[in-house]
Amino acid sequence: MIASEIYEHLYDPPNFLREAHRVLRPHGRLILTTPNTESLVLMFLRRLPRGWARRVLTREGERKRYLHPEFFGDVMADSVHGHRIEGASPRELSRLASKYGFRQIVSTTWGLPFSHAFWGRLPSWIWMPIMDHLHSLDVGLRHSLVVWTKS
Repeated sequence: MIASEIYEHLYDPPNFLREAHRVLRPHGRLILTTPNTESLVLMFLRRLPRGWARRVLTREGERKRYLHPEFFGDVMADSVHGHRIEGASPRELSRLASKYGFRQIVSTTWGLPFSHAFWGRLPSWIWMPIMDHLHSLDVGLRHSLVVWTKS
């Protein structure tokens, strides 16, 4: 079962996890991705004035202005596309795995910090080493990814 970038939209995440456990066969797998609440980039951006964070995160075009509801959820509060929760860190997901009858077999983070519009403004000799370093870390990137097996 794959649950990519839906966890943060659920009204009742515990019910989803119970149901996923119920429908999976023994040793079946659940692959789950969600925004990483312990992302180094998100922690940094939360400390910026809201207007600055919006300029860094918002991509061009009317359709894309709501791409980061984990920051600007109040703008989408009445939308079905808004986030109900902020997401979860790999550490939090690890605790949830055992609580709901799963065994975690993979836990990592992924995702480019900031948008291409941001990185594209910098010369590659500046951002490439930064990106290489961020990808070598096992924590801190924008999204959490876990693979669980039904115990």
